[in-house]
Amino acid sequence: MEGRVPMKHIVVFLFFAGCVAAQVVDKEQTSVNGDWTIRVSPEGRIDSMRNSKGIDLAHIASDALTLRLYDGDEVKESYSLYSPISAKLVDSGVELEYDLSSECSLRIRRLMVPETILGWPVLRQTVTLYPSEPPFTGALDLTFPLCSSRGGKPHIFIPRQDGVGMDIPFSNHLRASWPLTAKPFRDGDAGESLAIPMLSVANKDNSDRVTFVADPYWSAGFHIGIEHLAFSSGYLITSDLPFHELTRTFWTVIHSGEPAEAMKAWYATALADVPAGPDWLHDIAWQHYDYLSHGGQGWFEDLDAVDKYVAREDRGKVIFALHGWYDVLGRYTYDAEKGKLDDSWTAFPNAAAVKDRFPTSEALPMSKAEMHRRIKYAKDRGVRVAIYFADGLTACDAAGRFSEDRLLSWGGWNGPDTVGKAYSQDPSNRDVYSWYLDYMKALLEEYGNEVDAFVWDETFMVRNGAVASEKAETKQYIAPTFMRLVRDLTQMTTTYNSKLAFLTSDCIGGTSDDKTRWLDVPPYAIAAHGTYQDSHSRPSVWPYGIFPNYRNVLWSCNWSAVKNFEWTKFGVEHYDTPVATSNGWLDDKGIARLSDEERQQVLDLFTARKTRQQHLKWLDSPAQH
Repeated sequence: MEGRVPMKHIVVFLFFAGCVAAQVVDKEQTSVNGDWTIRVSPEGRIDSMRNSKGIDLAHIASDALTLRLYDGDEVKESYSLYSPISAKLVDSGVELEYDLSSECSLRIRRLMVPETILGWPVLRQTVTLYPSEPPFTGALDLTFPLCSSRGGKPHIFIPRQDGVGMDIPFSNHLRASWPLTAKPFRDGDAGESLAIPMLSVANKDNSDRVTFVADPYWSAGFHIGIEHLAFSSGYLITSDLPFHELTRTFWTVIHSGEPAEAMKAWYATALADVPAGPDWLHDIAWQHYDYLSHGGQGWFEDLDAVDKYVAREDRGKVIFALHGWYDVLGRYTYDAEKGKLDDSWTAFPNAAAVKDRFPTSEALPMSKAEMHRRIKYAKDRGVRVAIYFADGLTACDAAGRFSEDRLLSWGGWNGPDTVGKAYSQDPSNRDVYSWYLDYMKALLEEYGNEVDAFVWDETFMVRNGAVASEKAETKQYIAPTFMRLVRDLTQMTTTYNSKLAFLTSDCIGGTSDDKTRWLDVPPYAIAAHGTYQDSHSRPSVWPYGIFPNYRNVLWSCNWSAVKNFEWTKFGVEHYDTPVATSNGWLDDKGIARLSDEERQQVLDLFTARKTRQQHLKWLDSPAQH
């Protein structure tokens, strides 16, 4: 092929193919990392991955590069590419570089590192794409297979978005995708929708298993074939999004055991930098959400009720979430110029304007001293405390930071804690991103030694494929940015105190009618310590949170805890969720103001639930409700 390839329709595949062009690298590269040695041929194939005991992992495929050019959904040209232009030892692995500038103005670096994780051999591959003439604009797909089927009739484990763990015979007709940025397959047929970017293949007795993991910060797709299993980063870049640089990391884990072992591989690789939630989370058997109820007195009334009706030794299994304590959404009493929280403020400043929907809410003088008193009141009674961190990315006019480049969209929650128009902020804006980190630092310094958890509500605002603000410096997908922000806040929380938890509220599968569902919400909870979501404990929503929260916990408030008590009961009995009560909205009754009969059914459910921990299990088939 002569001349330049148009940028409009370019797809790059890395998979089994022989290089036909003259090689540039003229010798094999050998890297040793711990007990594993990897050998890479001059053509870029992985010749072997062996250890000192003579184990040779034939599961690791020999890879070479092929370029395919698309016009729409049709492949117009397919080329075997040149061998790597360079090969060197880097980071205990072998790094290859390819120059595709004559085909698509693109360079590719690929780092292959053998590792030992949890005692298992692992091949980590990091692929970075560099446009030689940025910004790159085009349609780009990156695919490479990672193993052979090794004969026999293996079966494959698929963690589906609906909470079903499929364990089925290996098939060449299956596609699975995890669309964080855009649909991973060009023809629009995404096949199975994954809860996490992971698949696992094993033989009949599970003595030989290979788990494939993609990093969670971009879309990922999996093509299943008779001869190979291939990762695909998907239909990532569209013509209206300039592309500067993209790095993806993939892991091939060789191990054995049931599919639960594959979940361990997922956490040990893609989420190695995300700490698991503290153990006490699994013990919580009753959670109560207080939205500064009844002029601020509901907090104390309901704690007194717990003190009266719950034995002291059981109160460590109860957590109260302190919501509505701040001034307005988007500011949360944090003075960014001073880098600290206000000493005093007015909570619920808009209460008078929304009396029709929140009849018991009142504007209330509040201070840090009063916050400490409220926290202490709960802790003195043996109850754990969570502080409401934020309402997603929502801010309102009164927050005082509005600018066009911060604006993602207009609209959002309107209640006693909003003054002026509400809007969602763009997390790709550097000031927005850093504001949340600075705010968390101030919260930790003030309350981090007293509380047990922070709760980030409504983390479902940035959906799959969401794009940065029109005024943003760079057009980009922003779900990956928001996922990293959740990770950073989780790391901050654990670093400050390993017993502190940071919880999101993704509401994947959320619905108001059990017909339409929020299936385009990324599982941000995978980068947190669990989910405390605002799905009102609706039974049909629980399955969608299983895999994103598998090693942590899955909770939900229930603002109609009296009217929809059966929803709470269903969650407790089928998913070991905590008993859910609330005060300050909808039923607005709390615990103290329940009738004797209503209170007794809550206490009876708690008595049954308190003897168990929550450890999530995937479903064998779609849930029926």
